[in-house]
Amino acid sequence: MIKYLLFKPLGPEDLPTLKELTTSEICKVWAGASRYIRRQLLQKRAVEIGVGTFALVPARATVGEDKALPVERPVFRPCRLLKKFYKLKCAKTKIPDETPFVQLDFEQIAAEIHFRREIVERCIHETLLFFAGALRDNKEVEFSFKGIGILAVRRKVVSMTFLDDCLLELDGTGNMLAALLGVSLSFLRGSSSGLCGNAVEALSSCFLLAAATCLATRPRHALDELGQVSAAPRPLRGRG
Repeated sequence: MIKYLLFKPLGPEDLPTLKELTTSEICKVWAGASRYIRRQLLQKRAVEIGVGTFALVPARATVGEDKALPVERPVFRPCRLLKKFYKLKCAKTKIPDETPFVQLDFEQIAAEIHFRREIVERCIHETLLFFAGALRDNKEVEFSFKGIGILAVRRKVVSMTFLDDCLLELDGTGNMLAALLGVSLSFLRGSSSGLCGNAVEALSSCFLLAAATCLATRPRHALDELGQVSAAPRPLRGRG
C-alpha cells in the first residue's frame, strides 16, 4: 500500500505497461478484475485491491416512516494510510471481524481474459499508481468497476456508487429490493447508493480511458492531466 503514497508527480517512465496497452486492453484487464471482486463478495470475502477494500457489511434500511429492514450491502473502504496521506474523507465503515480477506488473484484473472499474468499485475498496479497520482494532484476522478459500480473522489470525498443488480445479488437477506423501492434509503447514502446499469455503461471506464488517452497524447516529459475525467461520456477506443 505504501507504494501508492506518492511524494512526487508520476512520469511516463513510471507507467511503462499502460503506455504499451490499448484502452480496450486496459479495460479488459479491469473488467476481469471486477468480475473476480464480485465473485469473492458473493462468497462473503473482502477483497483488498491495494488502495482499499471491497466488503459486505450488515446494515438496516429504513422503509416508510417506522419500518427497518436488515440487509447486507457492499462497501468500499479506502486504506487508512492512503486516506490519511491524501487527506481523504469518507463514511466510516466497519467490516465484520469474521470476514475473510483475499487479494486480487492475478493468475486467475489472467487465465480468464487470456493475458499473461505479469501483464495483468503490472496493468493493475500502474492504473492504481495513476489513481494515486490523481489524488496527489487533487484531481476529481471516477473509476468504473464493471458489474459493480463507480468509485469517485470529488473535493477529497470518496464515494462508491453500486449497481442496483450488484446490490440485489450480494444481499443475502432478500430485503434489498424492498429497501431499494422504499421511500427512505438513508442506509445507502454516503459510501454507496443504487445505480442503474445504463448509467454505469454510459460512464464505464472513464478513468481508464482518461489514463490511456493521457499516456497516448501528452508529451513524454509531462503528464499534467493525470486523473482528469471529462464530465461527458466518451466512447472507448481500440479492439474489444
